[in-house]
Amino acid sequence: MCIRDRPSSCSFLTVEWLKANLNLQDKEVTIKDATDPAKKDYTSCFFKWVNSNDEPDAGILIQIMINPVYDEFPMWVTKFITAKLTDGESTVDGQPAVKYKKFTAGLEGAYSYDMKRFYWRNDDKFLFMLAFNINDDESTLVAKAEKIVAEINKNFKG
Repeated sequence: MCIRDRPSSCSFLTVEWLKANLNLQDKEVTIKDATDPAKKDYTSCFFKWVNSNDEPDAGILIQIMINPVYDEFPMWVTKFITAKLTDGESTVDGQPAVKYKKFTAGLEGAYSYDMKRFYWRNDDKFLFMLAFNINDDESTLVAKAEKIVAEINKNFKG
């Protein structure tokens, strides 16, 4: 199975929806398909806006990954999320692993406020990731993620 047979990650949210639901009515939101054409197992999309001079590159990244080993290891997506919750995520600077918390989206999810990343699954074929580049507090960020994830899940036909 190839992720390229699925719609782009840019197709699950609209600029109008983001503006209305993230209170961005006065912002110019741009979309950039960030999918690497050489990669066949994921699609990526950036939605970017300027919040202020302190936050000129505000935005989100949506990535949808297909289970690359579904025939051999159908539980890969589930194990990926479980590993985030139990082991965290290693950092490149040798610091202790960043811990993730449960995220109630789809069937199962995990998020790290420090990394500003949210992972979730709706089945074992696709892993979703939402990353933020905004300076909201944790409860605000989680609330925004819940809205965005609900819209992505509604529009995703896997």
